Order: sequence, then C-alpha cells, then structure tokens
Amino acid sequence: MKRRIAALVALVLIFCCAGRAEGVMNELRNMRKSAGDRILEMEPAPTPTPEAAPEPTPTPDVSYEPLSQGMKGDAVKDLQQKLIALGYLNGGADGSYGGKTAAAVKAFQQASGLEPTGEADDATQKALFWSEAPVVRHYEKLDYGRALNDADAYRDTPVSFSGSVLQVLEDDTYLDSLGVYTALRVAARGGFDDVVYVALFRDKGAPPLAVGDKVTVRGTARGTYVYASEAGEDITLPRIEADGIE
Repeated sequence: MKRRIAALVALVLIFCCAGRAEGVMNELRNMRKSAGDRILEMEPAPTPTPEAAPEPTPTPDVSYEPLSQGMKGDAVKDLQQKLIALGYLNGGADGSYGGKTAAAVKAFQQASGLEPTGEADDATQKALFWSEAPVVRHYEKLDYGRALNDADAYRDTPVSFSGSVLQVLEDDTYLDSLGVYTALRVAARGGFDDVVYVALFRDKGAPPLAVGDKVTVRGTARGTYVYASEAGEDITLPRIEADGIE
C-alpha cells in the first residue's frame, strides 16, 4: 500500500512539474512571438485635408409644446420617430409616451448637454430636430477572423474589443492641430494569435499609453495592415481606426 501511495505521489509531482514547464514554455513562445512581430517603422500619419464644414440647417423658428410621460398623439409619434432615427429608441413609434420613450429622451438630453429630465420640453425638441443632433453610434464585438479574412466585407463596421497593449508607436507631426498620431499592437483577448493594429489621433493632454496596459478600443474596421516585422516576415493584422481608447 505504501509503495502504491508513493508511486501516486510521484506521478502527481511529475504532472505538476510538467504542467508548470508547459506553462513556462508557452509564456516564452508568446514573448518570442511578441518581440519578433514588433513593427520596425510605423505608418505615416495621414495628412489632414481641409474640408469646408457644412452649414447646419437652422432650427425652425418655432416653439414646441412640452411632451411628457403619459401623453399620446402625433407630436409624440414624431418625437419617437426622430429618437429612433438617431439611435436612442428601439422599436416602433406608437405615439404613446411611455417609460422607454422617457428613457430615450433622457439619454438624448445627456448627449446634448441638457438637463436629463426625461421630459421633452421646448429646448429638448429644438435640439432633437436640429440637423446636427448627436447620433448614437453602436459598436459590435470584433469578429477577429472575419476582420482578417473577409476584410473588404467587414470594412467600415463599427467594432469594439478589449486586450493588452503589446507595442506603442507615436508621431507628433500634427500635435498642435490633431494631437499625437498613435499606432498600437493590441493582443485581443490577451492572446498573441489575435493581435490588432489600432491607429488614432490621441489628444496631446491624454495620458500616455504603455506596453502592458489593459485597454478597450472602440472604432471602425479599416481593412488590414501589413508590415515587415523584426523577424523579417510580412505580418497582416486587422486594422482598426479608433474613435477612442479606455
């Protein structure tokens, strides 16, 4: 019996040591891959092209009757249709000012810098029906395989993902006008096989990004980015043009 117990203990120790060794080897492989895939030279910062800002359509010089929860009618329906068009309200416009409509109005007020009361007063409706009313941007979870292998079809898709920063490159050519042009290699889901190239103009007052930072990226898929790595190989990564990084 003692021999059997000793044999079992030995086997457990062997498996434990083997597990630790495999973990160490995986970590070393990841480190080598991360270092070997480093970008030698970042892409040039895009040259800003001056564009004439379109003149916003002036808000009609009209006054709106206040609308609030419990009310019904065509004015409520018009309000709901505009909230749906801007992305604040899901579903149809039934002309009934319920809790969902009140929540959508509150969200719009917050986005517009108005007091979030949930009631559509005159100021809220003027802001809502203005041609420059803020639009909700919906981001879907990044589909890494599709972004890499079906890049043209995936292009212009708003996406978001989280990961760890592997490399940071910066260009301050347009620091005063646009900020610091920043390129990142980010390991999505923490894996070195799912690396994303992220580009953005970062405000000059924003805190710096560093290797190892955990970030959430929201932006738009822009095809792929190909670069020559330190290992001498051509690497292709999904390219995301970021709206912001947290």
